[in-house]
Amino acid sequence: MASLAAAGFHRVITSHSFLRRLHALQPPSLLGFHSFSALFHPGESPHPSAPAARAVAEAADFEFSFLPTRGFWKVRDARGGRFALDCYEGTYPTFTTIAVCDPLFRRYELLPPLQEDLTAAVEQPLQVNGERRCDVFLAPCSEEEAERAPGAFSVILMAQCPTKLVAFIFSSASGLGFPFRSKLIVLDMGRMEFYPVNHPSNHKLEQFAIVELGESRRGMFMIGNGGNPRHEDCCIVRLFSASNQINGEGATEWVLENTVLLSRSSSFSMLGVADGKLLLQGAREHNSEEVFGCISLDFKTRQIQRVRGIIHNGRCPMVAQYIGYPPSLSLPTI
Repeated sequence: MASLAAAGFHRVITSHSFLRRLHALQPPSLLGFHSFSALFHPGESPHPSAPAARAVAEAADFEFSFLPTRGFWKVRDARGGRFALDCYEGTYPTFTTIAVCDPLFRRYELLPPLQEDLTAAVEQPLQVNGERRCDVFLAPCSEEEAERAPGAFSVILMAQCPTKLVAFIFSSASGLGFPFRSKLIVLDMGRMEFYPVNHPSNHKLEQFAIVELGESRRGMFMIGNGGNPRHEDCCIVRLFSASNQINGEGATEWVLENTVLLSRSSSFSMLGVADGKLLLQGAREHNSEEVFGCISLDFKTRQIQRVRGIIHNGRCPMVAQYIGYPPSLSLPTI
């Protein structure tokens, strides 16, 4: 309403400085998911972000047609309104061409190729999800780099070898970082540092997600079966917590904080974490068709909220979360 009252008000509330202050007070919402098969799945009613999700779906180019034509581009991750994609050009190199994109403003940046002396640390990399030989993640830059270069971002390339895990960090503010080797590692996004951790003992590490719990503690969501005869057919989600302080090399004491028992007749796939809530896709047999949808699970209140319908029948595909603002409140991220 203020923007309609006077042109001066419109200039103020659409300026970058005003929107940055607004975004600092109002965190962005989950708007939907982008599957690695190049489809965008916006949030749906009654989820509160549904109107903004529809607006973004109409305004943005989620097919990334603005990228240079050099092969098949595939979404690998999303964060802060940006997407990381890599390009398959008919060969099978360990490290593909990487682009960081803003689909709303149709901007992109290509990462420089890794130097040979760095890639020499990767020996016999295993395939990721049966396709690529490296994982690609978006991450924030360190606080120092963010102050020096507003809008800076980091990209992590990770290759799993038979005896080690190797990660390379690229910062748009300072260039390529260094490799890191371990079996299970956690990234401290405040300091942009990796450190090794152990996973909760007596629990098989399959589907899991890491979340910040505040007060120098981190959490780990894990999905598993009931663990006793009464709950053997149930799906149980467990939340473990541990201190961010490392006692000895890789030593981590995980404490079981909470468990939530999910439906016996449904199977669940983990989609990630947003706003401290666990995102899941559930599917169950009903008239020979799998139906259910994507939900968010609040561990504090045990409240389940529907986000949207089912993304994919059968086992849920790999997806990237799109978290941001509607077009009228968005800033370019590239």
